[in-house]
Amino acid sequence: MEILYYTNYTTNQFIMQSNEWSIAALDALLLSIITVVVSLIQVVFEPGTIISIFLWLIKFVGCLALLYYFVKEYSKPQETFTYKRGFGFGFKICLLSSIVLAAFHFLQYAVLFPDTMQTAMEQAMIAMQSSNPDAADAMERYQSKLPQLVSVATLFYYTVFGLIASAIIANYTKKGDIFTNNSI
Repeated sequence: MEILYYTNYTTNQFIMQSNEWSIAALDALLLSIITVVVSLIQVVFEPGTIISIFLWLIKFVGCLALLYYFVKEYSKPQETFTYKRGFGFGFKICLLSSIVLAAFHFLQYAVLFPDTMQTAMEQAMIAMQSSNPDAADAMERYQSKLPQLVSVATLFYYTVFGLIASAIIANYTKKGDIFTNNSI
């Protein structure tokens, strides 16, 4: 009887974890849309500095609010929701969203709008040519690998940002008394 219970518990735990990943994947796609739309607006319309700052602020606040909403909605059916569960679910969303955004940025700079990266690199090399010609030459060597480098940097940046955001948001989504129920 104990073996049957253990097997059933392990199966239910596996189903619950795979369900959590699928919910996090859908939420990550929705979360990524904000950043993709803002990036496309900035590349296609090339707004001024004030509008770019406003768009960044919308992206920042929108992403945090949406992440909070997703974690809060995930916690609703559960009687107790610990900090650990909230952090884990929030980080899963952010990690998957980071992967989506890294792929998008690669496509953006390698396929969709390669000329924007080329223009930015040329401007940077012209600016560096007079002060540091060796750095300009180094930039020219890495220019062909820039979409890959931007993708890796994007993945790292958004994952770290998601880690911090999940840690903060998990504190506001926990609920229930963890001492009355030992199942976490």
